[in-house]
Amino acid sequence: MTLNFMKYPSLVNHYAIGKEHCIANKLDELWYSTEKIHVANASIVINRNGEQGLAKRTSLITDDDKQFSALKLVIPDTVYESIAKIFEYHPSIDYLNVYGEYFGNGVQSMDYEVNKNKNKSFKVFNVLVHLIGFPATSRYVFGYEKLIYFFERDDLVPIEDIKPLREFLKQEPDDKSYLGGNREGNVYQPINGYEINTHDGLKFIGVKHKLASFSEKQKNNNKPNRTKEIFSIEELEIRTELGEYITINRVKNVLSHGEYDLVPKNIGKIMLAVKEDAICEYTRETTREVNESAISLKKLVEGYSSQIAKMIKELIRESECE
Repeated sequence: MTLNFMKYPSLVNHYAIGKEHCIANKLDELWYSTEKIHVANASIVINRNGEQGLAKRTSLITDDDKQFSALKLVIPDTVYESIAKIFEYHPSIDYLNVYGEYFGNGVQSMDYEVNKNKNKSFKVFNVLVHLIGFPATSRYVFGYEKLIYFFERDDLVPIEDIKPLREFLKQEPDDKSYLGGNREGNVYQPINGYEINTHDGLKFIGVKHKLASFSEKQKNNNKPNRTKEIFSIEELEIRTELGEYITINRVKNVLSHGEYDLVPKNIGKIMLAVKEDAICEYTRETTREVNESAISLKKLVEGYSSQIAKMIKELIRESECE
């Protein structure tokens, strides 16, 4: 039996659920709210035989992943006890992914108490399981009751409230974190667990609601680089819209995936990842019908290369001063 890592997907932003029918159709169903911690996403991948590994957002962690070198030291023993209990109570489960938030000093710059104390922490926010005998692409996502039954409350991200999603979307999240200092935002998930098919990639039913100061989309104050290229009116409009997705918060989010160290030699690779992330979210959220065979979003986002490079260099300078 091998480890079956599944990359945790990006959740849809609260202002863009209109295109997500699996969410828009559940507005009046019960959801639960958790605090969205400003972190690096990490997970425990484990099977019934006890074979296990730790993962960052995109892949299993190796010895070269310096950002995650302390992860195994900060996961509480109680989390592993909870995992053992899941396997004990559910003999039909052959492997699972326990997704969590890895945060603290040296992970993300925040004013959480754990940061102030120069420590790191890990908190669970979701569990994905595969059942023996089910197709390889079939998975089940734990609901609220299973999470609080199997895990200690202190091992979970802060859980706030339960009510219809429509009610959550009417209000702004509190700006104070349960962990101390400022909050990034909230995450809303259905109270009931659900099955998903991963044939076309993993897609959770969830909504992220970030406070404005942490949003990865902002009013476009970026001016694209001058170019001799001649664009159509539609291309110019799309290029302006893409500029709203070029923010320093997006750069920080891409860096939190742990693929690249924040050093000068990686500027080009980080720039490319930021552009790809911006295009991905723009494509998911836009109501515009973009004919990608005629319009190259990659070419249009190139106009913001110098702005992205400037943001990365600013973050490098900040990290050198810490």
